[in-house]
Amino acid sequence: MKEHALIYQKFLTLSHSIDEILDFPLLSPDERCVIRQLNNYWINGQDITVVEAMRTFKSMASSTVFRHLKNLRLKGYLEMIVNVSDNRYKYVRPTKQIESYFEEYGKALLKTSNNFP
Repeated sequence: MKEHALIYQKFLTLSHSIDEILDFPLLSPDERCVIRQLNNYWINGQDITVVEAMRTFKSMASSTVFRHLKNLRLKGYLEMIVNVSDNRYKYVRPTKQIESYFEEYGKALLKTSNNFP
């Protein structure tokens, strides 16, 4: 097997192991996909509206993305904040819970990766 393929396979194994030990509300594969995409904005300090988030995914219908956004909000991973100057716009923002999830996931990734050859 090629080296880079093996590295990615190890990452998938680590990721699965970490999911089993962290004590956070479970995420579906689609919810993880939504979080990964939103994180591309958050990590760069960019705002993203609900409508923009719904249009970001070419492989999901916008109504499906909206359903995942609502579920993630109910699970405490994100919030939807109304724009104070124009209440037609809502922004998708990370919560303290998702920041804690990222922090704990990062710690667990480092810890478990040290146990892999």
